[in-house]
Amino acid sequence: GSLREAQDTFEEALARGGRAVTLIARVEQNLGILANIRGDLKQAESHYRGSLAAYEESNDQHGCGIAFHNLGMLSADREHWDQAEEHYRQSLEIARASGIRFVQLQFTDIIGSVKAVTIPIHQLESSVTHGTWFDGSSIEGFTRIAESDQYLMPDMSTFAELPWQKGAGQRGTARVICDVYTPRGEPFVGDPRFVLRRQVERARKLGYIVNMGPELEFFLFRRNGDGR
Repeated sequence: GSLREAQDTFEEALARGGRAVTLIARVEQNLGILANIRGDLKQAESHYRGSLAAYEESNDQHGCGIAFHNLGMLSADREHWDQAEEHYRQSLEIARASGIRFVQLQFTDIIGSVKAVTIPIHQLESSVTHGTWFDGSSIEGFTRIAESDQYLMPDMSTFAELPWQKGAGQRGTARVICDVYTPRGEPFVGDPRFVLRRQVERARKLGYIVNMGPELEFFLFRRNGDGR
């Protein structure tokens, strides 16, 4: 029931969107995700390609990268490995074309603090394909020294340029959120992202859709006459 209601809502937004291409791109993307959840891979591909077309029309390079990533994931689900590799490569080319020189591979420790491993852009393709190894024993709550080897797998749908280190500058940097894996290729059970994904899947099986977002906290200060 909840999936059907969500689809109806997105389709109504699509019908009312007119030529608002940014809205169309995001709605098509969400419809693709819903179709993928239902197991309708053909319909999911149609919506993902619709989102790609809209992102291209609005010249949104970041959105194009997300669309190519989604198509790559879909091809991997279908075991169309050649197509998946091509979609991932296109996503990486968009990252390079934006002038990015470094990428922060971000993840969180067990209490939610953001950690990162920074790599040069030319290593991103290898990281997407093979992962990037790191010492898990140095992260609070992860593993003991004898079990320290872990690796990060980037989720290219989260790729984004850091606004304070833009691609046009000398240290253009982007970030991509990663999943943590063990040397056996299994998701690390202490990875908060994996725990959340597992609970979202439990909710999906019960007929629910989980929506979440960050809670922003900040302070506003009034300046005096000296600008302090």
